[in-house]
Amino acid sequence: MEMIAYSISIKFLPSEMGALNKLINLDLSRGCIEVLPFELGLLRSLQRLDICYNKIKELPSSVGGLLCLEALHSSHNKMVALPSTLANIATLQSLDLSANMIDTFPAILCSGLGNNLVSLNLASNLLEFLPIGFAKFSEVQSLDLHHNLLRALPLDFVMILNRSLDSVNFSENPLD
Repeated sequence: MEMIAYSISIKFLPSEMGALNKLINLDLSRGCIEVLPFELGLLRSLQRLDICYNKIKELPSSVGGLLCLEALHSSHNKMVALPSTLANIATLQSLDLSANMIDTFPAILCSGLGNNLVSLNLASNLLEFLPIGFAKFSEVQSLDLHHNLLRALPLDFVMILNRSLDSVNFSENPLD
């Protein structure tokens, strides 16, 4: 089952949405959503979640319960932090968190998401550093870190550059 609610003008989603247990694709992009309900984590069949271009300040911790999720696109929101429970989603292949206000990338996400993540977009955030262990993203083929506040890259970052990446972008950072 697929649900597309493109450009809706609601700020809050009903908690009853957690009952949509056969939902595979949920597109809530380009709306006015400010808060995602905790019940979002009950969508156990969800494979793709697009919440780009909203006003979301945080992902509920229950997002870690989306154990079938393959793609999470949450660019152009107002998020400042990420829940550590994201590390529970071992199936995640594509993560787009660009154009938010994220200032820290939790190290636990490197371990939890490292084996399957193919595309990681953290461009246009407020990241000043990357955690040690960032090179645990062993399958990443596309990495976008441009337009952050990165002053240095972790020593193990070289391991990422030695892999066969399709693209890596860390331009527009004040690297020393």
